[in-house]
Amino acid sequence: MRQQRSAPQQGAEGLLVCLVGAEAAGLLTTVGELPAPVSRLVLERGRSGRTVLDDPSVAHITSLWKGGPGSRTPDWLGGHGWRTRLHPLDAVADHYGRPIANLSGTGFITAVSGTSQALS
Repeated sequence: MRQQRSAPQQGAEGLLVCLVGAEAAGLLTTVGELPAPVSRLVLERGRSGRTVLDDPSVAHITSLWKGGPGSRTPDWLGGHGWRTRLHPLDAVADHYGRPIANLSGTGFITAVSGTSQALS
């Protein structure tokens, strides 16, 4: 039996929303050009400085937000060789047995790039 090696995991959680659109595109382009057989991204969808409640307790965090890649992120990723899936927050919560109403339309985007051989 052949044992598969686990690729090193690298993360930059919460970084994209702190960048303007062009900066986020530049970062994602660089990640997509890295010589890895498979790359995976998980991104929040639907949050920006404009969609967060005006809550003083998190203002020190949301003041850093510049918008990130924007609402067309799945289209941008698809146009740059990533295969994407959208995961509405209510569906994710329900999967974990924690049903919620997702009135904000937020959720997650998963994206994978790489050769089909590496993905199998």
